[in-house]
Amino acid sequence: MIRAIILDDQGRRKSRQEINQFFRNSKDAQEKIEYMKNAYSDTFVELLVDKERIGYRKQPDGLLMWEGSYLSRTSESVFSWGVVTEFFEGYMEKGRHSLAFGAETMPNQAEQLNLFSMPSETEVTNAIADEEKPIYHAKIPQEVIDKVLYTGESETVPYAVAARYSRDILAEERIAFLKTVFQAESGFGILHEKQQYTVWFTENGLDLSRGKRLRNGFSRTSLSWAEIDKRIETLLAEGAYLSQTELEKAKAFEFSDVSQRLLYLYGDIDQENEENRKYLPIIRGIRNISGGYPVWEQELPKLLAEKSSAQAIYEEFKIFSQDYAQNRDILRFHYHRVGDLERDLELLTLPKREFTAQQDFQRQCQKFISENEVEKVLSGGSSISGGKFRIYSYFSYPHSLQEKADFLKNEYGTGGVGYKGFSENHDAKGIEIKKAYDGIAYDKRFLKWTDVARIVESLVAFTNT
Repeated sequence: MIRAIILDDQGRRKSRQEINQFFRNSKDAQEKIEYMKNAYSDTFVELLVDKERIGYRKQPDGLLMWEGSYLSRTSESVFSWGVVTEFFEGYMEKGRHSLAFGAETMPNQAEQLNLFSMPSETEVTNAIADEEKPIYHAKIPQEVIDKVLYTGESETVPYAVAARYSRDILAEERIAFLKTVFQAESGFGILHEKQQYTVWFTENGLDLSRGKRLRNGFSRTSLSWAEIDKRIETLLAEGAYLSQTELEKAKAFEFSDVSQRLLYLYGDIDQENEENRKYLPIIRGIRNISGGYPVWEQELPKLLAEKSSAQAIYEEFKIFSQDYAQNRDILRFHYHRVGDLERDLELLTLPKREFTAQQDFQRQCQKFISENEVEKVLSGGSSISGGKFRIYSYFSYPHSLQEKADFLKNEYGTGGVGYKGFSENHDAKGIEIKKAYDGIAYDKRFLKWTDVARIVESLVAFTNT
């Protein structure tokens, strides 16, 4: 329904009559494109056409159009200003609307161009050679998908995946595991052959699209968890998931990860109750070694790497797990995933598959912070109690952009938050977001408070639509 959007004046500073008059007087294509770009204001607009909701908003590189309500949109695409200009001129030349009184004859269903349609080259031609054409359908290169799967958001992801896939388990269990390491509502940007891609994991699998932001509809490629599982299996079998050195690290990672969780769990057993001191005697023996956690975390993986001792630890843990299910007072804290840990110990006793990497294979992936990541950070609010509600309430009423920016600056104050691979810091100047992978910083974004206000404005604008 592009025509309805192109002909709508609500989101423009200039009316159709004014644009038409300028186009009649100007023969320069670039002038027309610039005029069209400047004719639009930076505002969200939604329309109801034939009982279907559609909308649009000005972007630096074109006009963003979507179907459905913005936050639950079913498709979207950015049309470059050159294409927007051509559409407008095309409608005028074909006499499909009247400019005399601002009246228009709405197209019938056969005439409407749906956002899912792929216009032919004759319908969308570009008069300016260097003007970027919109992506009506962009197939994501297989190399990009593979990079996503063997990189992950953090450096431990591919090691955890390779270790789990080395065990002889069913696809259903592998997929359940993938959902824990490739967490829903997380993602990142990838630069591949000078083209940016945004990737985002969901409850249903993986979504990818070209650009700094995840797109909807025909410009998005989606993979189900079953497809992700199958592709990882293929990459491991072909030796194109990790290098040989990294495959060895994956083995060590598995033992180290289970060891750390066992040691922390044992530390939370209520030892004041003598009855509880009978549990996990092998782990107790490790903890009796002098040197503390640095030494224990070196010694326990050695035992887990030996099948006989791994079996013995697993048998001890099964007794603990059965009793804990009946008496939760055995542990002082209950954040430990006892069932998962029991299963992971069992896997160490099962037959193992060996993977071999291609001789010269090395992972390569250049990442950047996507717009979706920025929005996710800002959607969490100020991290101050009640902050998210105060921000939502303030932005629900009319205020100038500067007033909103000042409000956010005062609400956030000075501070920040960080964990491995991520940090967010804010002060009177704005917000800075940094991300790292395997200890190496790869991108940072600084947003002035007016920039933050614009993004928050868009997040709040259609929350209730």
